Amino acid sequence: MIKNALWCLAATVSTLSAVEPSIYFSLDKTTRADYGGVGIKAAVAGLQEPSGVKSVLLIQKSKTKYRADDLLRDGISGKAFPIGKQESGAVLSLKYQPEPRIKSAKGSISFWVRPENWNGDEKRNFRHFVSARQGDNWFIIYKNSDSTDLLAYYGNWKKRESITIARCSIRNWKKGEWHHIGVTWNENALVLYVDGRQKGLAKMKQLLQEDLGILLFGEYWNGDPGQTLLDEVRIFDQYLTDKEMSAEFSRFAEKLSSASGAPMKIGVPEKDSVKVDGTIGTNEYSAVVGGMRDFKKKT
Repeated sequence: MIKNALWCLAATVSTLSAVEPSIYFSLDKTTRADYGGVGIKAAVAGLQEPSGVKSVLLIQKSKTKYRADDLLRDGISGKAFPIGKQESGAVLSLKYQPEPRIKSAKGSISFWVRPENWNGDEKRNFRHFVSARQGDNWFIIYKNSDSTDLLAYYGNWKKRESITIARCSIRNWKKGEWHHIGVTWNENALVLYVDGRQKGLAKMKQLLQEDLGILLFGEYWNGDPGQTLLDEVRIFDQYLTDKEMSAEFSRFAEKLSSASGAPMKIGVPEKDSVKVDGTIGTNEYSAVVGGMRDFKKKT
């Protein structure tokens, strides 16, 4: 019974999210947003055909024509889009012009990535994931070319004193593994999350003075950008707390557990809280869960 209860708890937590995004890209059927970015938003995602902001496929290093929706591949949930260098040598990215624009004063973004042919410990080539900009004002999430760091960059690139950067190392990332990235910002801070945990924090130097009208998935800068699957992009008009960003990760975290095959471990969270009386009290257990689907099959 305890095992079944823990399984239900894990499944319930994974589906909860404290807030709803203003723009949502499931990338399951199309590269068009499911909703948002066109002035209106569906009440519930998934109950109608995608009706959000449309994509423009940018093609570099190739004269071949592609249709973005034909390139979708299996993702963390449903389908995902392969940003960066394709097997043909073409470098692809997606461009959007959301209306209303993405708020620069406060906001958040949540998405999943899977390196297809690169590892986090490599110190060469930029890996661009997502960016939003307006003129010289940039918000970019990318892996640096000369380090193992993942960066969230916010500011006017022509005014160095205005630039705020939150960063963390992703040297342990391996090709073929999914990871969640989250970034949230307001007048006080720029915060970077990886797999549900706060990994980078920077004091906000200066807020941008205009909202961001260009959104890019996988912009090409130079060198070999590699290929990365991008999935479940969610953009918010508000600053997310640690708990809310953790909930974003938890939406699909169980899929990582089922692939890992890691055992379920049960520990005691509070010292001297256990009483041996034939029952389990609310303060007498905790669970660190991994491989839940495999665990369930074995019981």
